[in-house]
Amino acid sequence: MLDLKRMLPAVFALGSGLVTCVLLYAFLGNQPKAKAARMDDQTMVVAAHPINASQALKTSDLRVVHVQKRLDGSFADASELDGRMLIADVPVGQPILDTLLVPSDGQQGLWYHIDKGKRAMTVAVNEVVGVGGFLAPGRHVDVISVVNHNDAWRSRTIVQDVDVLAIAQTDREDKPHAQIVTSATLMVTPEQAEQISLATGEGQIRLAMRAPNDNAMIPAPAPAIPAVRTVVVPHPVYYAAPAPKLPDPGIEVIRGTATEIVHP
Repeated sequence: MLDLKRMLPAVFALGSGLVTCVLLYAFLGNQPKAKAARMDDQTMVVAAHPINASQALKTSDLRVVHVQKRLDGSFADASELDGRMLIADVPVGQPILDTLLVPSDGQQGLWYHIDKGKRAMTVAVNEVVGVGGFLAPGRHVDVISVVNHNDAWRSRTIVQDVDVLAIAQTDREDKPHAQIVTSATLMVTPEQAEQISLATGEGQIRLAMRAPNDNAMIPAPAPAIPAVRTVVVPHPVYYAAPAPKLPDPGIEVIRGTATEIVHP
C-alpha cells in the first residue's frame, strides 16, 4: 500500500511547480514582444567587369546587387552613373563610390575631356581671331595660317574640323552670348599641334567656325607649278684683238750738218 504521508510532500511540490510554470507563461505572454533587429534589403551598384580610369561609364559596365546596408557614397540605381567618368581603375565587383568619380557639377577639369591620342593646345585669340567672340566649348573650327612672305600675304587652311575644348578658363558652354577672350584651347593631334605652332611662329592664325554637323574635309589646293621657260645660251665666240697701232717715228736723214726726218 502507498504511504500517503510520504507522497504528500512530493505531490505538493509537483503542484506548486506546475502552478509556477503556468503563472510564468502567463506573465511572459503579457510582455511586449521584442522586435528582432533587422536591416532593410537595399540595392547597390558595383562594377560588372574591370573598368579602366578616365572611361565614361555605361549601364552595361554595371550591375545591381542586394545588400543589407548600402555603403556610404555608393549608388542604388545604375542609371545615376550613366556617362560619369572614373578617376581610378575599378575591379569587378567593386562598389562604385562617389569618391571614385569625376565631380558631376561640370568642374571635371580639362584633362578628362581630351580624347585618346589627342592633345589640348591653347592659342591666342582676339575679337577677329576668335570669330567675334562667338566661339564656345564644343564647337568646331578650321585653323587658317596667314604669313607675310617677301611683302606678299599668303593664307592657307592648315587644320580642319578641330574641337574647341575651352574658351579662356571656361570648359563648358554656359554663356550663350558672345564674349571676347584672349585664348582658346583646341583638341588636336600631335601633328596638328606642330603645324599650328609653326604657323603662329611664322605669322598669324585665324579661326573659322564650322556649321553644326559639318565635318566635311576640304581637299588642300595643289601647289602652283611654275611655268618652265627654256633659255638657249649660245656658245661664246672669241675674236682676235687687232695689233696695237704704234706711232711711225720716221727715218732720220743726215746731210752734212743738217738732219731731216723722212716718213716712207
